Amino acid sequence: MRTLTLLLLLSFTLFAQAAARDQLDIGKRWQVVVEDAAEWNVTEVDARPLPWQASRWAAPNLGFTARPHWLRIVIKPDELAAGHWRLWIHNSLLSDVRFYLFEDNQLVEQQVDGLWHRLDERANSFRYPAFLFRANAGREYRLYLRVQSETALQVPATLVSESRFALEKARDDLMLGLFVGVLFAMMLYNLALYITLRELSFLLYVGHVGALLLFVCSWQGLGATYVWPGLIGLQSFSIALATFLVIGFSTWFCGVFLGLNRDNFPLLNLFWGLRNLAFAGALVTPLLPAQWAVLASSLLSVPAVFLVIKAIVMRASLRQRPTRLFALGWALYVTGAFMMALNKFGWIEVNDASENLLLWSSVFDMMLLCIALGDRFHGLRAERIRQLQLAIDEGQRSLEGISGKLRREQAARQALTQAIGGQEDYARQLETRLRERGRELDLLQQQLEHASENDGLTGLKNRRYFSDRLYEEVERHRHLGTHFSVLVIDVDRFRQINESYGHLAGDECLCQIADILRQRLRRPADVLCRIGGEKFAVLLPDTSADGAIALAETIRDRVATCPMLCAGQRIMATVSVGISDVNGQQGTYAEWILIQADKALQRAKADGRNCVALAG
Repeated sequence: MRTLTLLLLLSFTLFAQAAARDQLDIGKRWQVVVEDAAEWNVTEVDARPLPWQASRWAAPNLGFTARPHWLRIVIKPDELAAGHWRLWIHNSLLSDVRFYLFEDNQLVEQQVDGLWHRLDERANSFRYPAFLFRANAGREYRLYLRVQSETALQVPATLVSESRFALEKARDDLMLGLFVGVLFAMMLYNLALYITLRELSFLLYVGHVGALLLFVCSWQGLGATYVWPGLIGLQSFSIALATFLVIGFSTWFCGVFLGLNRDNFPLLNLFWGLRNLAFAGALVTPLLPAQWAVLASSLLSVPAVFLVIKAIVMRASLRQRPTRLFALGWALYVTGAFMMALNKFGWIEVNDASENLLLWSSVFDMMLLCIALGDRFHGLRAERIRQLQLAIDEGQRSLEGISGKLRREQAARQALTQAIGGQEDYARQLETRLRERGRELDLLQQQLEHASENDGLTGLKNRRYFSDRLYEEVERHRHLGTHFSVLVIDVDRFRQINESYGHLAGDECLCQIADILRQRLRRPADVLCRIGGEKFAVLLPDTSADGAIALAETIRDRVATCPMLCAGQRIMATVSVGISDVNGQQGTYAEWILIQADKALQRAKADGRNCVALAG
């Protein structure tokens, strides 16, 4: 046991010595020249007695400045073990970094890096500047850096051996990959939800996450190194572009999620104006000097943060779980953004907390917002279902009242019949009246049932009726293996028709398109319905894909070539058709069939509209 303890102590000592040998602490050893020596070469800077000043922090942080600065570190003999070392600068946004190494008063190494240089000109192809040099034992070294940046001029650097650099680089890449992967997965998930549910808040969340991903790719050097390595000018303004987009989408998402309007938020015009200003900034960013764009986007983030906080305080009810999650997520995100702003303006020290707090607070923020968004959607859906159930209950009570009235009239008829006795003529008249009233009630009930299945504008069956018939056809398909198809037809650019000719003309246009569809459906078994807005659906029992395509092309061609007189105006409209084909071999369900048809419709829209697409 004693021997084992000694071996463990010896191993720990050797490990500590090895760890000490593969990294040199250069914190607070940086010196910065205060004179304007930007145009001097390194030989002049090394030879002249310049007023070097010690850095305020372990990592030099000069804030936003366009002027180049010289920095140096003096390394005494025997501080570096013999071997290969790297000066690793953890800042991918530096525009121009020039590295010079003096060994015993002789210049032995010079390298360049930064965003203003192509990848083949840089010291390495890593996303951070990392200058490699060989150190010999017993030599004095002076390391010089000439640094210039279009963003904040910060030099958080470490001096590590080549082996330790490889290990820490792999760790950093793994953590960043995990971060990007989580955000990308949440963006795709919510994009799928938007495509399925057509809820604006999901699309705004996707835009928010996408803008944040662009910001991370620019900030962490992924864009300049892997995504757009040859576009040097793009990196100069990508960080400002991403910042403007993050501000625009985050404020927009916040306003929609909290349901801001003029009644509940007095600063609504300022709120939406700031959102519009952010998107306008994103558009003009390529036209501005890079440093101006970065500074403008950073300054715009300050009022954006305060307005979002005020909106949350006024509108977020902590009694509800979605708003609690929303407020917590934004608190984390705003804290990270605030720490980063202080960091970039040179007001606090550059360290792991101030640099990486925004990254991980963003991950937690996006996760909490995703959960809150789902809770909010389910809450709204439950409320709509409750309102619908109340309407159904009210209708049932009305029907019960009518039935009770009918029963009372029938009882009165029987009583009158018994009382009148021999007055058969009067009894027959009364019975006739009661039968007529009963027929009227039956007709009224039929009209109510008919109204619940018919579209009031076009006279077609509605979505509810279509869903019932589609479920029946799916059951028939499962038991008999029948073949059927579904068409989803959407009027192209219908909003433009409403805006250009008026809603009355738009309604008449829908009615005339409905008449065209009726004329093209010859079989009694075919089902034509209006399932919402400018969208129609056709169920074609015992119809193959070829037959469905032929019918869809006939409909498309007829609509495109048929001028319509709507509200006294001649309108030419077109439709796009998506087809879902169900053969006798596959098991499926009604929702899936409609989703496939909708996907095919979106592909037809993407192919230029006025065309037909079959679900793959």
